[in-house]
Amino acid sequence: METPDKIYLSWSGVEEYIYAIEKWVLLNKNLKYVSGPARGGLIPAVLLSHKLGIEFLSVEDAMMLKEDIRAKTLLIDDICDSGQTFVDFHYCGFTTASLLWRTNSKYIPEYYAESINSNAWIVFPWENKDSETIQDYLKK
Repeated sequence: METPDKIYLSWSGVEEYIYAIEKWVLLNKNLKYVSGPARGGLIPAVLLSHKLGIEFLSVEDAMMLKEDIRAKTLLIDDICDSGQTFVDFHYCGFTTASLLWRTNSKYIPEYYAESINSNAWIVFPWENKDSETIQDYLKK
């Protein structure tokens, strides 16, 4: 479903994105861990961890890994929007992926399942359908 300022993703759409990332990982990467930043990255990270049969680590635990192991740790987020989250994790040495990549982002993850050339707010199935087009923690 789509409105002028929002795009609503379904669980089946998310599952397709997870499957695409799983295929990319299996063909291209030898990973040891999967991690994802709170809030948007946690669900994709746990789903991918189960699909790949590799251990999920919190971002805090992943940051404690030695640099050579960080390169074997997939940091996944739901969307690469502005790109700032990914820039920070890229410089820490993580492999990066996102379900969606906004084409005007300042960072391109190593892998993304789909690009979006729209500024519409993406509403993931684990979010409130009436969510505002700004993260609630930024409104304070």
